[in-house]
Formats: sequence, structure tokens, C-alpha cells
Amino acid sequence: SQEGGGLDWTLRRGVVEVGLGAEVQDYAYDNLASSGGTVFSQGVGDGLQLAGYLQTSWRSPGRWLIEAGARVDRWAPDPGDPVVTLSPRMAVKRFLGADARWAVNASLGRYTQFLHSLRDEELPLGLDVWVLSGDRAPHVTSDQVQLGVEAFPTDRWTVSLEAYARTFDGVVTFTTSDDPNDDLDDILVGDGLSWGADLFLRRTGTSVNGWLALSFLKAERTFPDVFSGALDRPEVTYAPIFDRRVDMDLVLRFPAPRGWEGGLRLNVGTGTPYTRPTASFAAYQPRILKDGGRSDWAGETEDIAGYAVLLGDRNGERYPVYHRLDLSFRKDYRKSWGVLTPHIDLLNVYNRRNV
Repeated sequence: SQEGGGLDWTLRRGVVEVGLGAEVQDYAYDNLASSGGTVFSQGVGDGLQLAGYLQTSWRSPGRWLIEAGARVDRWAPDPGDPVVTLSPRMAVKRFLGADARWAVNASLGRYTQFLHSLRDEELPLGLDVWVLSGDRAPHVTSDQVQLGVEAFPTDRWTVSLEAYARTFDGVVTFTTSDDPNDDLDDILVGDGLSWGADLFLRRTGTSVNGWLALSFLKAERTFPDVFSGALDRPEVTYAPIFDRRVDMDLVLRFPAPRGWEGGLRLNVGTGTPYTRPTASFAAYQPRILKDGGRSDWAGETEDIAGYAVLLGDRNGERYPVYHRLDLSFRKDYRKSWGVLTPHIDLLNVYNRRNV
């Protein structure tokens, strides 16, 4: 749960703008996974976040736009000790050409997060579990840098290309070697790296308009290898579940017959990673026989405990490419009492079967 509020204030004087803000947020979580009276995982906690920021921007007539600022957070978790973080940020944009029809930009900054989303990535269908930083997990610090170029060749067209890189310190995942007697030993801490590029193309002001977004992403997470058996654990690096290498969105609006307006959305994305089960084997359990109290294994009969699954490399496989086409049609009927807009939406037009 989350409750809170904030206050923002902005002052403009000529080409300079100054912004101030403060907020307070109260978070709480209560997670429980149990079956048949057995508790498999459990976590309870809350935290109070106090934050303030200062941001300034300076714009020269038609040429420069410079923004700089910083955010301060005080996080008081339970269980855990309070922490104070500073997150500075800066962005610069330079307009070029006689008519300032294109621009280059650069930005860098630090971002801090005290809320974690966890998922068991070894399960085919995992559920997100939310936990707060504190004694159970650290906060996440991300340093980010971004470079880009924008162009406005005409009043109807806009195109931008941006590249970015982001580091993450304090990302978490479930550990499979936790101590069941330690309530705070169920999370493994590591770091991450993401980099990629985004291309955006938009057309407006004509009968056919819309936009195209094309993204490339490379993401990885690095954690200690809990099964290595060594005191100085080696590290394991793998792709997280959201590591979709290429993603494309095409959205169009166009005129249709009889005064209707048509809409189209085409989405294509390369497969996300998953952990592939490579084999299964019978899992036997010890049993106690009544005659003489002798202990043996139930491996000689069909009465087995079940089957265990042998997994391959973590997120070492990829699902097939995802693609889907949606169509829509709508028409406005203007009446004296208002506007009536019937619409038809066709989802997954060619009935694509996706994972």
C-alpha cells in the first residue's frame, strides 16, 4: 500500500526558471506464501519517505536549454536504519541550424528507488512480489547517461534518436539457498547494466498520421553464485525477463469509407528470456516401516514423492518473436445534445498465437 502527498512551486524570471518541491510517501507491504499450513515465504515491513528537490533551467533565445537540479531523499524503513541519499541531475540541449530545425542533447543523473519488484524467474509464470528496502534489501542506485539528436524537417514531421546506458547497484532476486530460520535471508543482492537506443518518428497534421517507435535494449543482472560451494563466490550474469532485444510499435490514424476514421496498431517484439527445463527425474523420499522401525527408500516402488525438474542455464533460452495487429474504426455523430461515437475494435486481427 502507498499513501502520501506533495507540493510543487515554480518561479519564472525571463529565461530562468526555478522549481522547488517536497513530498512524503508512506509504504507498507505484507507478503505471505503458504500451503497446507506450511509457510514458504513471508515478509512484512513499512517505510516513510521524505523527499525534496531543487531544479533550475536556463533557455537562451532559440539556441540553448540547460537544466540542473538535485533530489534529496530520507528513507526510514522498519525493519532497518534510516538512510539519506542525494541524486544530482543535469541535461543540456543545443538547437542547431538557421531555423533551429534540429537539436542535440545530453543528460546524466543519479536515481534512487526504495521499492523492489521480485519475481521467481525459474517459474514459467511468475508473480511480482513487492518488498521495501531496509534490513531485507538495500535501496537501488542507478547512474544514467543519455545522448540524442532531434530533427523537425517540416511542421508535420518529427524524428529523434537517443542512446542510453544505465548502471544499477542494489538490484535483488530470490535466493534458492536461504536459511529457513532467518526471515531476512531470502533475497540475493547484485548489480545490473542496461544500454540501448530508441528511434521515434511522428507525422501529424495530415489525413494519415501516427508514429513509429523502435527500441533496442541489452540488459543484464549479476549475482553471486550461491551453488558454487566456494567461500569467495564467483558471479553469474544473465538477462532479466524484460530483456526484449528489439521492440517496434507502429500506430496510424487514417480515413475510412463513409466518413469513418480508422486506426491501426502493429507491435513486433523479439522473444524475452526464460529458464528452460531440460529433464525431469523421480524424487524419492525416505519412509519408516512399521516392522522393526527400519528406514529405507521408496525407490523400489511406484510410490514416489513426485518428479523434480532439472533446469538449464538461468534465462538461457528465448521465447519466439511476438507480433500482433489491432484495428479500430470510429465515427462521430454530432447532435444538439452532444456527440455520439460508435466504435469497432478488432484485436489480434490474424489470430496470432503467442506464448
